[in-house]
Amino acid sequence: MDKGNALHDFLTEEESDELVKLDLSLVDPNPDQDRYDWDDSDTIEHIESLAISIGNAGDVTDPIVVIPSETAHGRYTLVDGECRERGAKMAGVTRLSAIVKKNLTLSQVSESALHTQTNKLKLKPIAMAKALQKRLDQGWDRKRLRAVTGKSDAWISKRLSLLDLPADVIQLADDGVVVDPDNLKRLGKLSSDERAEALRGLRSGTVAMKDIGNSKKPAKKKTTAKKPTKPHVVVDIDDVRLILSALFDEHNVTDDNLKAVWSSYLKELRERD
Repeated sequence: MDKGNALHDFLTEEESDELVKLDLSLVDPNPDQDRYDWDDSDTIEHIESLAISIGNAGDVTDPIVVIPSETAHGRYTLVDGECRERGAKMAGVTRLSAIVKKNLTLSQVSESALHTQTNKLKLKPIAMAKALQKRLDQGWDRKRLRAVTGKSDAWISKRLSLLDLPADVIQLADDGVVVDPDNLKRLGKLSSDERAEALRGLRSGTVAMKDIGNSKKPAKKKTTAKKPTKPHVVVDIDDVRLILSALFDEHNVTDDNLKAVWSSYLKELRERD
């Protein structure tokens, strides 16, 4: 069985099925294949491993699955087992055991693949978005997408909107560095300079998503306006005595009571204010 098999659970055995040894030159790829991670290191390693085992055995233990071509008589369309087929070709094996599903249409295959990829295989977000968009381009409507995926219109819209992200964010998602749609949307809203710096940090592991877009400027301290203070005036003691003598009976202002008379005078002024 292929790693991450998209249709295996749906391809139940039927009486009309036929097990044959098929020449791979007669097999065409599935036009609705939603995987495009064939250059991914893990995928390459998996296919190379299959090539070794198929090359040693000369065949597969788990037959590939095909349907008769809907456009070319005598040819077949591969619906399950592309990794095995690629591994066989890599090993130089030209014929493989295959199950021919005579009652299965390409439209049914497409529906089954999308359902599995949504709920079991868990395609990467951009691959999922492309799978949805491809079916819309083929004439599917939103109602059919909802029925096949079992997802809401909001879920579908969020995935489709990822196709509008900047190319560098899409590549980041394809590389598996960031896969959460909400985080990808956050990255897409950054300026080009901010985004470039964030992506470098995410790829190197020096930055986490929680650190991006959350930098807050230090709050300004509230300052309370100070009340204006009255200027201090230095007055000579002799001047004070002259002022008080002009206001009061000079015989009542002596060195002994000068301080008390002055304090009384200042109090009277404050009360006037």
